[in-house]
Amino acid sequence: MFLCVYLTDPPMSEFDKVLRDVSSELKQCDWKPLAKLLGLDDEDLAALAYENHGDLLAQKQQMLLLWKHKQGDAASPDELCLALERANLSLLAEEVRAYARSNPRISGTTSIVYPGVKRKTSADLRKSGGPFTLTNCVAIKGSSLKLQTRDSARKQESTDSIRPKTQQTRGPMARLGTPGQRKRIGPFKRIGFMDIHTVIDRAVPSDDTPPDDMHDILDNINEGFFSFLMTRMEEINHVVEQLERTDGIVVCRVRRGSLLLTVSCNGIESQRALWSKYLGGTLHELMQSSLVNDRTLKAAGAQEIVLQTAIQEEQYHRCSSQLRGSKVLSRPSTSPSGLLSPPATPIVAQLHAPAPPTPTPKSTPRHSPRERPTGRRQIVRGKGRSPREGYDAVEISMEQHLRNFCRGIKSAEESYSYFALEVRRFVEALKSVKPVSTKTISTLTEVEDFERILKDQGSKSVHMVEEFLNIVRDLSKLRAHVLENIWAKINSSLKMEGRTQKKTKEDIWAALQKWGALMAKETDFSDLQTTKAEFGNVLKPFEMKCYGGVLSLVPEVLDTANCVDDLLNSYLQFI
Repeated sequence: MFLCVYLTDPPMSEFDKVLRDVSSELKQCDWKPLAKLLGLDDEDLAALAYENHGDLLAQKQQMLLLWKHKQGDAASPDELCLALERANLSLLAEEVRAYARSNPRISGTTSIVYPGVKRKTSADLRKSGGPFTLTNCVAIKGSSLKLQTRDSARKQESTDSIRPKTQQTRGPMARLGTPGQRKRIGPFKRIGFMDIHTVIDRAVPSDDTPPDDMHDILDNINEGFFSFLMTRMEEINHVVEQLERTDGIVVCRVRRGSLLLTVSCNGIESQRALWSKYLGGTLHELMQSSLVNDRTLKAAGAQEIVLQTAIQEEQYHRCSSQLRGSKVLSRPSTSPSGLLSPPATPIVAQLHAPAPPTPTPKSTPRHSPRERPTGRRQIVRGKGRSPREGYDAVEISMEQHLRNFCRGIKSAEESYSYFALEVRRFVEALKSVKPVSTKTISTLTEVEDFERILKDQGSKSVHMVEEFLNIVRDLSKLRAHVLENIWAKINSSLKMEGRTQKKTKEDIWAALQKWGALMAKETDFSDLQTTKAEFGNVLKPFEMKCYGGVLSLVPEVLDTANCVDDLLNSYLQFI
């Protein structure tokens, strides 16, 4: 048994706030090289991209939190600054270093647990009497003792003596003493957010189709086009890189609705530059040229697709208020799961709400405002196909159930990884049952019989069989959770589905049926002696023949569960 403690919404440390601010400054072309310099590998980056698909800001935030988690007490502003300088982000490094000098409370002590990672209990050296490092603020028996040493005082004096005298310059002073420099780090940092909404304005199908099927055709084109973009992300990444070439612009999130890019503006100048590109048509031309190509047309089943790109004027004014520090608008969330997260509107509400009037870019296609279709519902879903009442509430609940499902899979994977380390003891426990010590185990019923015999014998190794069966039962409960809370709602939904979604829905049900068949007590899994059970170095050939099937069962079920998870996310992502 493993006892793990999870912390929910702990208070942010000063160093966490620095990491939050740094992540909001990193552009798409910067953060992966920085991650490599911080010691993260390709597997870490792939996991971050998978867990936060489309949420670019979260990928950067979790990258820094993962680095901090791995380094532990070794994570510090100095280490971060060295990596920033090596990544050619010296200006940001200097701001971090200057802010750290002005705030002695900053340290690398972990106060936010990296998502998905269980915090391990650490020894308290103050209680055990072991050595520990004294800093400017030392906690002793629950109190705080400020300690100023001679060395630190001399160091501060020497630092002040060689610091450039930019603070003597007249003019509006910035936080770090450099005139006119915007605030990148610290409590006075301001960021405004705007959404760039791209929809299909009109499309020409690849084949001749009767007019009666027009709504289904447009729905299939829309789904195929945006599904392809969100799956590959190559075209979207090109758009992100081009947008972030404007100083102060960082793309935070990419979502479906039909394609919604949330952009953070780190200053009034960057906001005005983006707005000018929108009004001048440059933004629309970027979207059209980058997103529509032979590959995306083929995926959508269309000969021609013309996009429409819009930024609501309300978004522009809200962003301006955020940048000017309006008290009416609250600062974005600082919770561990969404540091500096932009204010988001539910995607389902955006899809079905009528599109408000927006300024028309010069390069927007040739319809007059009165003739242009108004919103995704008319283009894709058609008139008279309104969403059923209460759909938003169902979607919110569905997202929570999906998160619980994902956590359940990870928990089972971790439990089995611990179990796999002791597989030799598990096999020895099965072999100790007489007179069937060499029997090939082919069903869960037989495993339960072995468990009962071991209990009757008073064997100490019975706990290995119990642990295996506990993992199997947890996976059965996880499938029941999916059927009751996710699949039942999908199956009873009245929403319109395209061809791709119907196929995905069928695949989900097939995977759930396979999952159920594997977990049935009378299912013969003796043929599951696949490479998934890589115990060749631990077990002998005859042991693999007898017990390879039972050892391959859980990996096979976990693969099926992950397949269900991927299919569910694919199905629900494109609502």
